Amino acid sequence: KLILAIYGVIQTWIIALNKKFAKSGEIDMHETGLIEVGFSGTAPTIELNGTLRALNKVFFINSIELLIMREKDKAQHFFNWAAFCPPQISSTETRTSLTEIPSGFLISQNSSHRYNIIFEDAVTSGEIKDLFNEYNAKWSDILAQLNKLWSQRTGHYPSPEIETQQQNLVEDFRNTIIYKETRDHLAGKCYWESGNYNLLMKVKTSKPDKVFLKSFGFTISELDAKKLRANVSVMVEEPISSYFRNKPIYNFASVFYNKK
Repeated sequence: KLILAIYGVIQTWIIALNKKFAKSGEIDMHETGLIEVGFSGTAPTIELNGTLRALNKVFFINSIELLIMREKDKAQHFFNWAAFCPPQISSTETRTSLTEIPSGFLISQNSSHRYNIIFEDAVTSGEIKDLFNEYNAKWSDILAQLNKLWSQRTGHYPSPEIETQQQNLVEDFRNTIIYKETRDHLAGKCYWESGNYNLLMKVKTSKPDKVFLKSFGFTISELDAKKLRANVSVMVEEPISSYFRNKPIYNFASVFYNKK
């Protein structure tokens, strides 16, 4: 009888714990692949891949955010999700054409969610866009002069004489104060230095309003940091490249997760 009584108490505890766990639920965050670190377009970026799995409850994922901290000086930066990418590789389409605007989604015990998300530092992105306002205005003046020399809509190539005049206009633009100041200011916005970083992933749900956390680490090598800093030149050259119909090529750093 004593054994039965003890068994009954234990069984009651197990049932109570199961009910409590089932009521609260959990989200399992399983990372896959590598972390892709970038500095392109108008912002520092982080791209993550993985799977979200709900345990014992249906969750509506309201948003996912990242907190990045550089270990050597504790500098922190917040990243919001900026774009969803499909979890497959296309040989015919660019990543830009495949991305979509982030939105909330449901996950349940029977329906996990594979994610491929690009996160960006919105604060730094806003600062970079402000930098480009005056820069783009100056480039518009040069573009108007280029179009007077030769219109791309004519359907033929410019003569060697016109090409020389085009290159002279572009070189004059590269020697302007606004070009040099924009490049220097952009270099100051690229905070990806070599060293160790901590990454905190925050998954926010609605009804119930909860936050689920998972931390990782990653390391940027000196070579990768140099490659990312080289994107500053690509960013200031992008409008020029677009005019000459050259696609800008950005460097990204693919780094391993350091498990916490």
